[in-house]
Amino acid sequence: MGRWPLVGRGPELERWAAALADPDCRGFVVRGAAGVGKSRLAEECLDRAAAAGFRVGRATASVAAGAVPLGAIAHLLPTGVDLSEPVAGFAVVARELAVGTGRQWVLFVDDMHLLDAASTVLLRQLMDTGVLLLIGTVSTGQPCGEAVTSLRRGDAVYEVDLTVLNSRQIEELLQVALGGPIDRRALHELSVASGGNVLYLRELVLGALATGELAGDGEIWHLRAGRLPGTARLTELIASRLATAGSAGQPVLELLALCEPLPLTDTEALASSQVLTALEQAGLIRVAQDRRRTTVSLAHPLYGEVLRAGLPVLRRRTLLLDQAARVAAHGARRRGDLLHIASWRLAATGTADPVLLAQAAVLARHAHDYPQTIALLRALPEKHRTTSTGLRLGDAYFQLGRWDQAEAVLARADALAVGERDRLAAALAADDPDQLLQAADACQSVGADLLASEAATAASAAWRKADQPRRATGAARRAASALARCEGARTPLSTAAQATASLTVREREIALLAAAGNSSKDIADTLALSVRTVENHLQHAYAKLGVTTRHELVQAVGASPSGRRPARSRPDSQPADRRPGP
Repeated sequence: MGRWPLVGRGPELERWAAALADPDCRGFVVRGAAGVGKSRLAEECLDRAAAAGFRVGRATASVAAGAVPLGAIAHLLPTGVDLSEPVAGFAVVARELAVGTGRQWVLFVDDMHLLDAASTVLLRQLMDTGVLLLIGTVSTGQPCGEAVTSLRRGDAVYEVDLTVLNSRQIEELLQVALGGPIDRRALHELSVASGGNVLYLRELVLGALATGELAGDGEIWHLRAGRLPGTARLTELIASRLATAGSAGQPVLELLALCEPLPLTDTEALASSQVLTALEQAGLIRVAQDRRRTTVSLAHPLYGEVLRAGLPVLRRRTLLLDQAARVAAHGARRRGDLLHIASWRLAATGTADPVLLAQAAVLARHAHDYPQTIALLRALPEKHRTTSTGLRLGDAYFQLGRWDQAEAVLARADALAVGERDRLAAALAADDPDQLLQAADACQSVGADLLASEAATAASAAWRKADQPRRATGAARRAASALARCEGARTPLSTAAQATASLTVREREIALLAAAGNSSKDIADTLALSVRTVENHLQHAYAKLGVTTRHELVQAVGASPSGRRPARSRPDSQPADRRPGP
């Protein structure tokens, strides 16, 4: 596959046409990140200048050539010119280049920011005298000396900023390059992996074609499922780019490759703000501000691929476990922290806390991250695999189109559910509240919350028939708790869990005051009741709520001791801050 077509650069080419038609124009500078197509655009501009009758030349600046005065453009200088006296010599060069047939010179200098000072002085002189029009490319994030900056000064120098391609432009480019349309999944994967960087996109396509991952059927190009292979050149390009981070910035890049995006504070634990600033200016990391939160990520998806491939096993393990510990030490307060901690520990050691794995799987499923959902659920030990985890695993396989695995997992989950239903049926037939609560325990232990709710509801009804209202209320509360985990699912039996005895207005008022930490005497003073009346109302509330202590009362009514309010005293009462009585 030869030189790729130029796609999506219409505005930049129009800008070049205006520059070429402007007799006062002295330069045209293309800025952009490495790999976005600066050189390709500049080559197209040079070709159009040649087609218009201009004399053209090319030069490539480099670190090696920059160490030699005029090293990058020496091949363009007329022979026999004495440059021992630069002022006179440069004037001779200008006269020699000005003579001859054809129009003005157009010179393309790639990586202009690497030019040596002598070259920039000569080029600026040639520009100012109208001998040549300079086309130059400059990589963003790279330092430019004062001499090179002088080539870009003034209204006579046009500049364009080249950005990455969007998905529509990538689709157009691939269709022209491949000679046919490409399917949506392949387009999406190539777009995401390349990040719109034309150089990376080209290498990914070449690698996929070489391995057969990308193939056409005569009508459309398809990408087989699996990892995009890329090419050795792509890996070398990215590795060379990452090497500019130095030893101080490398730990940050490695951690981001495994755990991105991360809060800025987490990256500051590994490197100073000066190092992070340098990484951002070099275009290796991206820092984003979202209200009060600042996050850091790698500037390109392929950076992570190359970094992960080069990480030794023990170094990877250390980075992952340290980051998991760092987030856990902060209290895992942010949304998604549980998912991240479980995923990092699983990747580091092959295992993690089963409860954390199950919680993380729910979060991953909610985010439609089905591969991660599968990885988390498959890591669960056998004794922690429940009906609900089986259903989630089967659903994740189904969403990915892995039908055989989905059917096998769902069949096992169904068999487990049948056993749970049989146990519940036996307990219902016996109408034994203790046996029903044991069935509820068994159902809950395997994640069958709806069956657990039914069993606890039946136990509540059995306790009521046995004239045990406190136990009945406790079982009903347990049934309601299990039902709340069922995401809106209801059955006739489980619905009865909500029909628990309710408190009267006065009972609830007194219960709330008691749960807030007020004594019976204070409550009596506040409500102008006798202490005995308060105690009677509390006993009724205890029975209805299925509790026996004030600590349990706090949980039952959802109050907090910190919310206690001062009792209102009558004139003949004791001071409000005195708390006699239980």
